[in-house]
Amino acid sequence: MVNILVYSGPEVLPSALKNTLTLLARLLIPNYTVQPVGVHVLQNQPWTSNCSVLVLPQLRSGHTISANLGPILNGFVEGGGQVLCLNSSAKVVKGMGIFGEVSNEFRFTDRATGASLAPVFLQEAKEKDQTTRRIRSEGSEEIVEEIVEGGMPEFDIAGIKNPAQILAKSIEQDGEHIAAFQCQIGNGFVSFWAPNLENLSLGSSDNSDKSHLILLRFCLQRIGLKTPTPSGRTSRPLPQFLLSSPDKSELVQAVVDSLGLTSLPFVFKDESDTFQFHSYEEDAEPDIKHVIICPGGTVPSHGDTPLFNLEMYFNHLGAARTREGCRDAPGFGETVFYSHVVTSTQTMLDKNLRLLSQLPPTIPILSLASHQVAGRGRGSNSWISPEGCLTFSLLIPRVPLSPHSPHANSTSALIASYIPPSKLVFIQYLFALAVAEACRTDFILGSKLGDSVRIKWPNDIYVLRSGSAEKVKIGGILVNTAFAPGGKEADIVIGCGLNVFCRAPLISLVRLGYPTLSSPHSDAVCPPILPNLSMELTLTTILSKFEKMWDRFLASGGDFEPFLNLYLERWLHSDQLVKLTTVSPPKL
Repeated sequence: MVNILVYSGPEVLPSALKNTLTLLARLLIPNYTVQPVGVHVLQNQPWTSNCSVLVLPQLRSGHTISANLGPILNGFVEGGGQVLCLNSSAKVVKGMGIFGEVSNEFRFTDRATGASLAPVFLQEAKEKDQTTRRIRSEGSEEIVEEIVEGGMPEFDIAGIKNPAQILAKSIEQDGEHIAAFQCQIGNGFVSFWAPNLENLSLGSSDNSDKSHLILLRFCLQRIGLKTPTPSGRTSRPLPQFLLSSPDKSELVQAVVDSLGLTSLPFVFKDESDTFQFHSYEEDAEPDIKHVIICPGGTVPSHGDTPLFNLEMYFNHLGAARTREGCRDAPGFGETVFYSHVVTSTQTMLDKNLRLLSQLPPTIPILSLASHQVAGRGRGSNSWISPEGCLTFSLLIPRVPLSPHSPHANSTSALIASYIPPSKLVFIQYLFALAVAEACRTDFILGSKLGDSVRIKWPNDIYVLRSGSAEKVKIGGILVNTAFAPGGKEADIVIGCGLNVFCRAPLISLVRLGYPTLSSPHSDAVCPPILPNLSMELTLTTILSKFEKMWDRFLASGGDFEPFLNLYLERWLHSDQLVKLTTVSPPKL
């Protein structure tokens, strides 16, 4: 995903940080993720590769950004990145500063021209500034003009020789003043948005607030960001369907029996969620999470699930499992919880421990949704789920970790052995390999386009272009493990998000045929280079590939050696220099 990072260092005004995160999320999700980033990450982590824009919010009174961050942020901008300073004007600073003479003042410096610009942040006000001013867009065919409230720092950019443009002006009694400004530094840009955002009452209907939002959306568009068009998308969970492959209708009944659903409707309370199970014929009430049981091989019509054709899915799954030579046992993807909208497919399985513990021990469960409203990524990261993103989580229950596990000698083809806990780390690598291999098949991209899909260690899916250094994330994998008492077995939940049909500016599988990944092609004129690509076929190809690999992985006791050569062929890091930081001094 493309990240908008918001600086959250100690000098940032807390209310400004909160407002900025909320406001940018409101204007940019689902096209971009919006996340805070601290000093430690900026100084020590490889954050620049996935960052589209770094945002600097308003600072505390009397504080400035540490000059120690200057070389880092300048390197990001000169390399082609963008920085947006909110509630800030700019002033020209003499002297090279960061790259020449020592300076305690933070600034952006162009080494080629010697130009230096320092942000001038609006000072924190003790009382709400009710000054009104008219802000008008500049330099574009579209004219946006709104009246806003609040203070605004003044620009002092006389003598700047770098390519620059005024994005907006403030129309006041004494004339026109710069309100927004962008300047090129090296190969990148620094932009300054001066109108005060601190007066915004997010979520209110105040006209001044709406004007601020309209203008800031315009500013974001002018610096190259693509703001999503409001679509009326549902922001709360919708009912889920519990169903299985029609030729294995007994799997749903096994889940029903295992959960103790003696009569329907049935309320099942758990730690994270409360579920109400219904029969397929019943009407579900909208106040809690509902699960509609489809017994006897019943599959909802495409009209009930317009974003995912379940009948087509099961047909593709049967064919894919046959191609891969999967055994006739309850397979990956044959028992499904599907919903148009959920909070998180991962949370539903790994945070509801009662549900997890009472599901059948030999039946894998797939949690699948067309949209997530609270998707999860690795660590504290979130995973947004725009339209066209394939999001699912696969539960592999009761994986034996010891020969003494009651499931170590299970008759299930998917649990043919046991694996030591130390081998569990390889599961994320194995699933990433399954995704990469699936993309190379003719059912998704084919071998030529599919070769651009690579694995970024440890759990990301990237695409790259032949002869280009351009690398973009299109997917991610999250593995959670719930150990049973005694540690002899574990429930494994593998979550995956993969951009399949996402629109620009996101990169997705359907957009890989274009000359460059960053080209802002209109989706309406996309040539049909992948006429057979579908969500259903993509998912079933991945699941069947992984099931075959998993069977071999468990049969070998968790040995990753048989997959290592193929994994190295598919990963992103071949021939890259590595810096070892665990030795002193660090070595390349």
